[in-house]
Amino acid sequence: MKLTFDSVAVFEEKSGAVKFAGRYIDRAGSERFVICRVSETFLTACCNLTDPTPERLLEAYAPVRERVNGLAAKEIAAGERRPLVDLEHLRK
Repeated sequence: MKLTFDSVAVFEEKSGAVKFAGRYIDRAGSERFVICRVSETFLTACCNLTDPTPERLLEAYAPVRERVNGLAAKEIAAGERRPLVDLEHLRK
């Protein structure tokens, strides 16, 4: 399955994470979306943030976006329906 991550990322207050979408074409030829998140703890640790406001988290996501997308894609391939890239992924 080929995933495309071309959505606009937003900060989700409820989870305290940056949320973004991946999309793919299923076997029947229909477009499907997967909602993904990257946690504040991942972005704070990965980007050495000292003041993780929603705006700073969105800014921090931009330069690590490809890495996060790759980690989310692995989670999706493993069957996760709403992947969360979290601190544990820094060790992978």
